[in-house]
Amino acid sequence: KDLVLWHDGECWRCMDDMCAHRFAPLSEGRVFRRTGETTSRRCISCSYHGWEFDGQGSCTKIPQALNPTEAAKSARVASYPVRIGAGIIWVWPDEFSSPFAETVPLPISPMLRQWQREYPQ
Repeated sequence: KDLVLWHDGECWRCMDDMCAHRFAPLSEGRVFRRTGETTSRRCISCSYHGWEFDGQGSCTKIPQALNPTEAAKSARVASYPVRIGAGIIWVWPDEFSSPFAETVPLPISPMLRQWQREYPQ
């Protein structure tokens, strides 16, 4: 399965690397702050037709629709839980495992823990 990993301005996000519309790779799109947005949060946009998705995989805008935000409500892309540990981005490949992903200890080797102590981020 191909995934796209991106930063929404506050945290890392991971989603299926395919737009809900024509399955174009989202990794070929762009990450940007929407016009008029007051937070630092960004969205990812498909390069093919410009559909926009938030960090949870929900489509937030379909530019070609008569009502772009209303039309987007039914489209989504699978989004996966992400955690950071020892400078590594860990992804759980099940979009419904968020509670588990937040509590399970990460399998970080002692060498990585030592590296993290010596070279803090």
